[in-house]
Amino acid sequence: MTAPTEGADHVAVKVKKRKDGEAGRVHYLRRLQVRILGPNGAPMIDERGEPVTSVTMEHARADDTSVPMRERVLAHLAQAGEIGSTPREIATDIGVDHGTGGYKKVLNGLKSEGLIRTEGRTNATRYFLTED
Repeated sequence: MTAPTEGADHVAVKVKKRKDGEAGRVHYLRRLQVRILGPNGAPMIDERGEPVTSVTMEHARADDTSVPMRERVLAHLAQAGEIGSTPREIATDIGVDHGTGGYKKVLNGLKSEGLIRTEGRTNATRYFLTED
């Protein structure tokens, strides 16, 4: 699971299959703050005078515009680690067509910003997160 940033409303979770090791898909979950109700049906209040809340998760579609494509690419590459991924593997995992211009612009933009790097020949390129 990718660590959610403060205030982020989505979390990416990679589900692995036991038989084939690294294979699996990334699932996107929407973080929802739910107010806890007391016995009388009114919202519970904590010692600071604020409503008591709990975090729950709800499935989000991969094409949900609330989860930008660039964030999905970064989440995938964080899971790929030192192995890296091909453009086709990334696209399949995040639920987009690897041949679209928007997807290619995202990869090129992340590379030009220095957030990701590539290794290999043109027809065998692998993408990796850049070390901090």
